[in-house]
Amino acid sequence: MADLSGPNASPSRPAPPGHERGRTAAAGGGWGAFLFPTGPRRELVRWIALLLMAFDHWAAWTAPGDLWLRLPGRVVYPIFALFMGASLARGFPVRRYVRRLIPFALVAQLGFVVFFWPTYAGRPVLLYWNILFTLLLGALAWDALRRRAWIELGAVFLLAPFVDYGVAGVLAVVLSARLAEAKPGAPPLERLANGAALFAVWLALNVQPGRTPAELALTFGAWLTVPLLWLLARLPLGLPRGPWWVPYAYYPAHFVVLYILRLALGR
Repeated sequence: MADLSGPNASPSRPAPPGHERGRTAAAGGGWGAFLFPTGPRRELVRWIALLLMAFDHWAAWTAPGDLWLRLPGRVVYPIFALFMGASLARGFPVRRYVRRLIPFALVAQLGFVVFFWPTYAGRPVLLYWNILFTLLLGALAWDALRRRAWIELGAVFLLAPFVDYGVAGVLAVVLSARLAEAKPGAPPLERLANGAALFAVWLALNVQPGRTPAELALTFGAWLTVPLLWLLARLPLGLPRGPWWVPYAYYPAHFVVLYILRLALGR
């Protein structure tokens, strides 16, 4: 749910989810014009994803079997992974980012456990780590891959089954970074292969044991990310940047708000 800041960002302040400072040149070659938005448009997309995430968590608790309510939330993680991938490709110091995000991930995990207790997605909630940990593992996987630190990379993928979206979620970050790293002059087949691999991983994001055929149909909802970003890229809309810490704090805070609503409704 978070992404890294761009290369021109202050090293003392990591950019919040979906935000990137720095150059506005399109990343990812031909894909970059809409898959990797910049500036006010990036801020807008980020907050759309954050609000859809809160709605999806509410729907997962109140109406888990309603596929239409769950469908909008399928675009959330692909957007977060794309934004993180763009920043990773621009070289933000991964370990500094990880150190700053871990406190938010730990606090959010408390809210995640309380709100979804005792199980989530068919697993004990204590063995299911929230999406911030998925993004952290994705960043560490990219860093280990770049340094050819194979033992570290193996350790990351040993932990991946315990996080939200599992191995597919970690791979989504790595492949997003790979796609964002492609230069405009890269061979078309290379760009096509990178995009196809990423879209295939998106399909795997919601494939989990115990899913019904109808629930598995939700996997295709991740592909709605492409038309959504394409549409937003063509609208004269955007949002100003707020304090860097607000989107990070939003993640644990939204669990508190949802839990209060749950108590108020007597559910």
